[in-house]
Amino acid sequence: MVGVYGTPAGPVLPDGPAPVRPPGQSYRAAQPACWRIGELRLSGTAPACWPEPFPGQGWISRLDVAADPGSLHPARELTRRCLGYRGLPGMVWDATTIISELLTNAITHASPSGAALRVILIGHLERLAIVVTDPSHRAPVRRAVAAAGLVDAVDPADVCDRLLAEGGRGLHIVDGLSRAWGWAPLATGGKAVWAVLEDAG
Repeated sequence: MVGVYGTPAGPVLPDGPAPVRPPGQSYRAAQPACWRIGELRLSGTAPACWPEPFPGQGWISRLDVAADPGSLHPARELTRRCLGYRGLPGMVWDATTIISELLTNAITHASPSGAALRVILIGHLERLAIVVTDPSHRAPVRRAVAAAGLVDAVDPADVCDRLLAEGGRGLHIVDGLSRAWGWAPLATGGKAVWAVLEDAG
């Protein structure tokens, strides 16, 4: 029998009479709450909106990149290819915009230059979860947005570009484009920032 995290559910007892256990004492130590994103183990409990794939119906793609602006292009290309192959082209613009913001945040605020980051895409049915991991424990900060400079921007892409250019303000875009987003510490160190999208098409 195997317990949480693959540890034995109880101690292996020697042959002979069972030892006397003091009242109220358990052999099994309390385990911290955790939940999973693919192979990642996160501290705490999964949010109610987390799209856990049904067995056999989900897919996952991963990309390890360095904390460098040059990583944005391959991450966006991975997203385009995955969604195109899965027949979800209507999600490409939203997903690549979110990837750009989450990676930019990790590169700018959370990681030393060249640090290892990971992009994970998890999909099932018409739902996509985008995850970016970095080695920092610092929470992503959604900063206030000044309306000045945006009122003349008619093209939504132009508005996004201006917000994404201002560190931290692009999280407003993530909030607007995603069904839900958040972050959690990784049980192994660092954190994962995630966003969930649904295909409206």
